[in-house]
Amino acid sequence: MQQLEQRLQILENLIGNGDLEIVDTLYTNLLKLREIVVNSNIESKINRLTQIVVNFEQNFSAEALTNENKIRIISMAEEQLKQSQLHLEKILNLKKYVDFEPIILLKEKIADILLLQTTSRAQNIKNQLLEEEYNKFQQQLENLVRLSKLRIVLGSSSKNRKLLLEELEFFQFTVFTSNFEENLSHNQDPKIYNQLTCKGKVDDVLQRIHNDWDLIIFADTICEIDGKIIEKPGSSEEAAQFLRLFSGRSHLVHSTVYVAANKNPVELKHVQVTTKVHIKQLSEEAIQAYVKLEHLWKGQAGGYKAQGSSIALIEGIEGDYTNVVGLPISQTMDLISSFIA
Repeated sequence: MQQLEQRLQILENLIGNGDLEIVDTLYTNLLKLREIVVNSNIESKINRLTQIVVNFEQNFSAEALTNENKIRIISMAEEQLKQSQLHLEKILNLKKYVDFEPIILLKEKIADILLLQTTSRAQNIKNQLLEEEYNKFQQQLENLVRLSKLRIVLGSSSKNRKLLLEELEFFQFTVFTSNFEENLSHNQDPKIYNQLTCKGKVDDVLQRIHNDWDLIIFADTICEIDGKIIEKPGSSEEAAQFLRLFSGRSHLVHSTVYVAANKNPVELKHVQVTTKVHIKQLSEEAIQAYVKLEHLWKGQAGGYKAQGSSIALIEGIEGDYTNVVGLPISQTMDLISSFIA
């Protein structure tokens, strides 16, 4: 900035001493240039813009913005600075004596400031983001290797949960069924009921299982409508009753997941996920046809599946789809990763 000031001072001295025959337009535009470069404090503006980029990681978490969006913001900052440079060039181009050396050097100096203080800074941040992304990827690979060596148990007899875990493919697991009777009082908040039921499964399995395991995954899923708890139907008539209740309306699906780590003592972590499901308007004929096929409703919370032909019942889902199937995979993997990271 000091060199910019010196260049401007040279111009003013030349004009003031009458060393050149300068027209009023040149002097007027010189004042405009001084106002933009000095009074408006271009260097401060540049630093402020670059500081936005530098502080980006501090101001926004990785969950809030993806790396692609961060790079987009950096590019926007660079574009703003380029526009500032174009604005200065327009003023310089207004001058009659555009070949006057101090003016040319001044323009070059402005370009240097933009290049050194923005492009290089932005590139450094881009490189940092790429390095962070690589480190995250490397960590994920290391976690997968650790995970593949663990003795993992699914503490549930649910076919849906078993299929969801099998689709992940990067670890093996065995099944150990809970004998917990899901008979807690429905006279309580559905989400609390859901969590307590899952915890009951945890306690039952941990009391009976041998010590040859590293992690156990537990889950419980229920539906809620009008504040009422809807579990698995016990008969086709009850399944039909549930479908009539859901028909043309929205209901909630709650899943609680616990993961137990075989430490001394056993360490437990849990999460609860809620998804809103919109069911189409169903005719009585459609309901009766559906419940005739026992495999579509038996053992399913709410009396319906969220896979295969049963998708035809669903108008829309707000939230995690795998939660409706019976096991929110993303959140489950987060719990598992927290033990092996």
